Amino acid sequence: MLEDMNRDNGYAGPDAVDCEPVSAGGQEEDGGEVSFSERVGGQIRIVFGSTMLGSTLIVTYTIFVLNMAYYGSVYGLPFVLTDVMQTDSAANELLIGVLWEFVGFLFAFVFGMSMTRKRAMRWYLCLCAISFLAFVLGAHAPQQATDAAHYGSIARWTAKSSIDANALIAKIGYYGTKVGLAVGFLICYQYSVEIYPTSARMTGCAITLAGGRVAAMLAPMVYEGMVGLTNSFLSFFFIVVAFMLVNIVLIDWLPFETAGKGLADTLEDLVADFTTPEHSARSPPGSPERRSPERRL
Repeated sequence: MLEDMNRDNGYAGPDAVDCEPVSAGGQEEDGGEVSFSERVGGQIRIVFGSTMLGSTLIVTYTIFVLNMAYYGSVYGLPFVLTDVMQTDSAANELLIGVLWEFVGFLFAFVFGMSMTRKRAMRWYLCLCAISFLAFVLGAHAPQQATDAAHYGSIARWTAKSSIDANALIAKIGYYGTKVGLAVGFLICYQYSVEIYPTSARMTGCAITLAGGRVAAMLAPMVYEGMVGLTNSFLSFFFIVVAFMLVNIVLIDWLPFETAGKGLADTLEDLVADFTTPEHSARSPPGSPERRSPERRL
């Protein structure tokens, strides 16, 4: 194949191809066969080994929170948008929300090109947490000024406002969650691919994706359970915000920053890339060499 490529490009000199063929998949360099169980076991040992265990758990939790927030919102919001946002059609608001996700993709592109992965994940979590709280504030505030005394000064102001401030706050929060979650899907999944070496990348990605699938399956049941337990849909969003606040703290414990770096082929290459003197001189506080040994994951 390489010879054909060189010939097509007009070069067929004696040194046109200079390479050594690699061993076939499933074979060791000495020709011995490597069983499927041994290959899988080696990848599992990398993903859940001492070097990658902390990253695997935190990234899986991050993907879990992202999917819990997204699919819980997708399931629950159609039931309440008409009342909360004072609109005639929940379908129209859902469509507008989808359009705001495209704005989120644009933000994800900007974040991905201008900041580190961990900082971008913190921005997504902060944006979503604030947006969910704004939605809860707008949904929880009373619609009549006579009932506002039970909700505090902000609720009294919104109830007396000449405009429908409650619905406006809820609408801003709703659109903000669409933007933030779109950013999260791109940045978090990108990071989950980049942290693992090639020798275990598919296994590591499969585990983190499984965490997201579990959250997607649980989200409707958690939503319905919280509604049945508290007689309010707002409790689910309080839980989501709590998950996100915990996630913000955990992001600092991720030892590897992958922005602007090539993908490592082996675990040794991954560790070596983050322990070189050049990287130590420019590494952020959250990187492995800037941490004390007991905080490294």
